[in-house]
Amino acid sequence: MPPGSEWDLRAEAPAKLNLGLEIVRRRPDGFHDLRTVFQAIDLHDELWVRERAGAGVSLAVTGPEAPAVPAGPGNLVVRAAEALAGRRRPGRGVEIRLEKRVPVGAGLGGGSSDAAAALLALEALWGLDPDPAERARLALELGSDVPFFLTGGTALGEGRGERLTPVPAPPSCHWVLVVPDFRIATADAFRQVSPSLTGLKQRINILLTAFEKGDYDGFFENLGNDLEAGVVRIQPRLASIRLELLGQGASAVGLTGSGSALYALTRSQGAANQLLSNEFGTPGCVRAAVSPVGFGARVVPWNR
Repeated sequence: MPPGSEWDLRAEAPAKLNLGLEIVRRRPDGFHDLRTVFQAIDLHDELWVRERAGAGVSLAVTGPEAPAVPAGPGNLVVRAAEALAGRRRPGRGVEIRLEKRVPVGAGLGGGSSDAAAALLALEALWGLDPDPAERARLALELGSDVPFFLTGGTALGEGRGERLTPVPAPPSCHWVLVVPDFRIATADAFRQVSPSLTGLKQRINILLTAFEKGDYDGFFENLGNDLEAGVVRIQPRLASIRLELLGQGASAVGLTGSGSALYALTRSQGAANQLLSNEFGTPGCVRAAVSPVGFGARVVPWNR
C-alpha cells in the first residue's frame, strides 16, 4: 500500500457478479441487448491519486494482478482521467497508483470499476461540481459496465447494461468466488451467442420476485447465464468445475459475465467453509469468501 501521506485521495473499486444474464437481441451496431442483475461485492481494487505539475496522466499499477494490466493508454483509468480532464479541467495533470486485486478477464468488471472510481476521485481532487448526467454519459463511453459502478449495490441492467434500476438485495446467504487459472475474452464469448437464445424470457423476472420475497429456491434456481453454453464450448473445464462445486456442497453456482469466474452460494456457513477448505480444492482454481455490498466505486477517507 502506498504511504497515505504522499497521496491526496484514495478510492475503492469493487468487483461485481452477474446474478443471471439473459441475451435479448443482437443490435444493428453489433452489441447485444441484455437483461442482468448486477451485484457489487467486497473484493476491490484501490486507487490513490494526487496532483502533478503540468497536464497528463501518470499511472502505476501494483498488486497481484498488475502483470496482466497495462499502465498506458489502454487502461480505462487513463482513458477516464484524460476524458474528464479534457472536458472539465483542461491542462490539469494527475498521478494515479492502482493497486490491482480483482482478477482480470474473469467477468468481475474490475477495469470498469476502476474507471468509475477514477471519475469520482478526480471530481473530488479537482473540486468539480457533480454533474450526474455528464458523468453517466462519460461512463457509458468508457464501457457498458462503467455506469453500474457509479452506484453499485444490486441493480437490474438492461440495454447494453447501462439502463439501471435499483432492486432489492438477494436473500442472505454465503458466497464463494471461484477463479480458474484461465480467462475468457468477452468478444469470444459473445461470438458464441446463438440466435435461438434471443427473445423474451422470464428467468430474470422470477429472480427479482425471489429477491422481493426472500425466496431461496427462486434465487438459486434462476441464476442462468445465456453466455455460459458458449463459454463452455471455449473452455470445457468450466462445466466440470461447476459439477465439482455442486458435489462439494454448493446450493447453486453461477457464471459472472462472460467468465471465467464462477460463484458458489450456500445457505450455511459450514457448507461455505467446506467449499473453501483445501480438502476440496479444485485444481487450478483460487477460492475466496466474498460478500455483497450496497455501494459502488467510492472515495474513502483514511488517516494520512
